[in-house]
Amino acid sequence: MAYIATVESVEAHAQSSDPNHIDVTIKGYLPNPCTKITQVGQQRSGNTFTITLTTVQEAGAACIQVISPFEQTVTLDVTGLAPGSYTVIVQNMSAKFDLK
Repeated sequence: MAYIATVESVEAHAQSSDPNHIDVTIKGYLPNPCTKITQVGQQRSGNTFTITLTTVQEAGAACIQVISPFEQTVTLDVTGLAPGSYTVIVQNMSAKFDLK
């Protein structure tokens, strides 16, 4: 069974070792400790990146119903992109970053 991860914050960080290396840190929570993030996808349209988090909980798993915090880091594919301002969106949260 798939659940939606609740996203509480999104931050984009340019890495000093490579100006075209952008890490996005996503923090939030899952509905229970048995739910895991199984896939992270990214798409770009113009100057906007959209990240999707796919989760799954094993069918029939007995699990206590308490929220489980997570932190996920995603490296954006910015190879060959022109300098400028970009936005990354994860569910209802967004962050901006600049490529130089």
